[in-house]
Amino acid sequence: MTEVFDAGFNPLPLGDLDPQKFEQFVADLLKEEVGAGKYGGQFDRVSLLPEGSDEGRDIELLCRGAPVGIVQCKRYSGNVGHEQALKEIIKFLLFARLNSSRMPTAKGFLYFLAASRGVTNKTRELFDQWPESLKAYSSEIWQWIAEVCRAFKAFEDLDPAVEATGIVATLPVIKVEFWDGYTLSKRARLQPNVMSLHFPPLVIVLPGAADARARRPDPGETSFADLAVLEGNALSLCIVQTDPPSREQIRDDASRPKTVSTIRDLLASVDGNKPVLRQSLQGRVRLVLLPEYALGSGDWSEVDGLVRGWDGDLILIAGFGATPGAKIEAWRAARRETDCRLCEGEEVADEPLYNGGWCWIKKGGNTACILFLKNYLEPREETQFVDGLGRSTLRIRFKDLLLCPGICADLLCENGDDTFTSRVQRAVETADKDLRVLVTGSLLQRESWKPHWSAALARLTDGFGAHRDRTLVALANHAFDAPDKDEAKDRWRCLSGVFVARATSPSFHARQEALRTVQEGGLLFAGVVLRHTTPSVVMGRIEWPPYGPTTGRQLWAKGRRRLIAKDGRVLPARESRDPMGYEMARLLIRRPPEPDCTAPLADGLGHLQSCLECQRCFRAEWLASTCLRGVGADEGHRHPDPDALHTEDCHPGLTHALETLAFLAAGGPDVTWHVQDREHGDLDEQDREHGHLRWNTQNANLLVWSHKGSRTDLKRQLQHWQDTHKPHPPLIVVADTVSGSVRQECIVPSERGGDVSASPVSTSEIIAARGYRKVFTYPLKDIHQAATVKDPDEPLDVFGDLGDLLHKGGKS
Repeated sequence: MTEVFDAGFNPLPLGDLDPQKFEQFVADLLKEEVGAGKYGGQFDRVSLLPEGSDEGRDIELLCRGAPVGIVQCKRYSGNVGHEQALKEIIKFLLFARLNSSRMPTAKGFLYFLAASRGVTNKTRELFDQWPESLKAYSSEIWQWIAEVCRAFKAFEDLDPAVEATGIVATLPVIKVEFWDGYTLSKRARLQPNVMSLHFPPLVIVLPGAADARARRPDPGETSFADLAVLEGNALSLCIVQTDPPSREQIRDDASRPKTVSTIRDLLASVDGNKPVLRQSLQGRVRLVLLPEYALGSGDWSEVDGLVRGWDGDLILIAGFGATPGAKIEAWRAARRETDCRLCEGEEVADEPLYNGGWCWIKKGGNTACILFLKNYLEPREETQFVDGLGRSTLRIRFKDLLLCPGICADLLCENGDDTFTSRVQRAVETADKDLRVLVTGSLLQRESWKPHWSAALARLTDGFGAHRDRTLVALANHAFDAPDKDEAKDRWRCLSGVFVARATSPSFHARQEALRTVQEGGLLFAGVVLRHTTPSVVMGRIEWPPYGPTTGRQLWAKGRRRLIAKDGRVLPARESRDPMGYEMARLLIRRPPEPDCTAPLADGLGHLQSCLECQRCFRAEWLASTCLRGVGADEGHRHPDPDALHTEDCHPGLTHALETLAFLAAGGPDVTWHVQDREHGDLDEQDREHGHLRWNTQNANLLVWSHKGSRTDLKRQLQHWQDTHKPHPPLIVVADTVSGSVRQECIVPSERGGDVSASPVSTSEIIAARGYRKVFTYPLKDIHQAATVKDPDEPLDVFGDLGDLLHKGGKS
């Protein structure tokens, strides 16, 4: 595979197609490839079968009218496993045995599996090593044939034992191949007809703009070759995530006083305090990036004064608009202390309204401001405000950096050789090989994530082929606080962040309060985004590949966050909610209980979120660990990764545990939080009490535990905990396990004294009188159901049951 081929590739959002459209996409792709002679005459016609009549095949391949192969399409969000793949092949072969016209000749018959996403490693080995790989599943194949026969009414008259002999003999002689989403995307990129039919560009060009752009080349380049902006392999970056402007502010090109206030706090001394940018971000040159429509045209003078007043070298990029061309021309023509320029190659007319950006560059006592225009518009509400388009893509060459600012939809447009991406790529290819590249995007993107951004970021990072190692992308969006139930979308938050080609193996700083990582095997890029979706300023040092001990250590190091107040002021630095507390609170917001839940649960969740914010009752890391690991949370385990709390492996159990805990905390008589003393957090595990809540009237502790193991394993861990000599109040463990609910019972301690090979837990155990801790278990699902569903007919007296359990087992 050549580098040129890689450079033009980025993954397509095949998972967004419904199953029928995915089948049509594969069929159209095959038709184009057959027309280009790709398959060497193996088949000459591609036939998409009607919906519902596939019989184990979605597409039929014919040669001179006779079937010579089929394609089975699987549009899944996950990967196709080996068992599922083999059952699909078995299903087709059984239908072929019912009707031999489906497969006139078995030897050499083509079977293609097209998956929208991917296949598991076992499936890959199965297809790549076919037919030798079948030997590993010789016994399972007979079982799977029987299961497929039972699953379909069409096979009810077949004898699985008889059919299995023929199927087993046929499997090795057919030819199989799989196509995953990665392969299909690369092939589709080479077929313009397929792309235009199934993946038309998101952006539009207004009438006449394309012709004008084609007639006029795009110079767009400006040089500041005497200014070095990097320090080694790093650049000091500040991303400003502001409140989004209102539709009226955009329409009227109104001033944005809140954003101006934020810029003032960043760049100027206020009330005797140093500028925020100088307090929190070190560096010889600092780059500040703001979103699209961050300012109105009337804000330029005040922001320009703040930039000129900055004591040092600075780059500031901010979007503005919608602004009449006459205002832009007047701005360019006016005489000012700042050198005001229109991006080379641009022209504006008086009447149209333009959307663009300002790029201030301050070096010593000189300041320049370059105005660049948005070249493409999103085909929705934006055309209500803007009807003028730019022609050029701004590219600024510094001594050690090529800076390429873009506005939202500019980065999304992909078709043709005269797009923002293609222009930047040509500039990168002709630039000095030691020059680092930074592509910036100022966005107004209201939705948390769209697949178009995945494709765009792949083009701008991995799509640069041999130049991927020197290219980063930084995006600044407005603060859109709308948690999404789907973690695949929610993890991208507001899209503000820094991205790099995944092939560069970027390094991330674990557990940053301000940033969270976004990476997945199916993506060609990785990055860090602003963890919080509220108005914020995040400052840190971004670093280019290669990542290692003597070069860049992290993609974005030491990201520091400062909140933006409602009036736009940057608030003083303070100890804010740690990443674990923030992600736990977000998990509860993303997955709220049913509207008809009980009042104690609703009240308890509100209180729990407040506690996660203040961190006085407990540390969020301790709470997450104990909910998932129970009494074993202190046994040398690392705390869970806050970025992993939302995964399917973690969140269902954790969500149920937190809801149950909130219900117990709010609904119990004389129940209080078991406060973890942060000043004595390093106490030996022996000296700590376990449990989340203290039931004061019963002198007992309550621990809510979503156990990942079996009931036997849970009981074994509790018995091990009982063997500890240190006295402890009775512990009620409200738990569930993967193998089902626990029982209401008093756990009987193990006979530890009989194990002469085991070391004593403490030296005092050797001489102290034998005793044990009292442990009681109660099913978590019973309390969770009582908390989430009102049942006036049979209300569950939770604390009455727990009290009975204590007294039956002898609580003292």
